[in-house]
Amino acid sequence: MDPGVVSGEYMQLTALDSPVSVFTETDGTAEVPIGGTIATSGSGEMSFAEATYVSTIRVTINF
Repeated sequence: MDPGVVSGEYMQLTALDSPVSVFTETDGTAEVPIGGTIATSGSGEMSFAEATYVSTIRVTINF
């Protein structure tokens, strides 16, 4: 994989699923399952570069 490779195609996060509430264990840890839907550029081409595709999700914790 070449990190300098740029693909003409792209993927977009179109939906994000996460729980409304999360409960901690007695040691203060918690697992937060996150899922979503990824859509491609839809051009019909199969020219996705062999590269790492990255998405950032911001998590805010209010207590």
